[in-house]
Amino acid sequence: MKKQSVEVGQRFRERTAWGAEWEVEYVYQDGVRIPHARLRSLRSPVDARTLAIEALLDRDRFERVA
Repeated sequence: MKKQSVEVGQRFRERTAWGAEWEVEYVYQDGVRIPHARLRSLRSPVDARTLAIEALLDRDRFERVA
């Protein structure tokens, strides 16, 4: 199975009723080498979150948008 990657500028939508959209600001590895993405809300630019790449690629939680 091909491993998916996350890149700066990609957008993701939460699979919730609210369906917030997020854009990847940067990608990094934490102290134990787990890859994470820093996300910025498209609705409220002051809202930011950091998620493990594995969580971001979970199809039950997020979907990639064009």
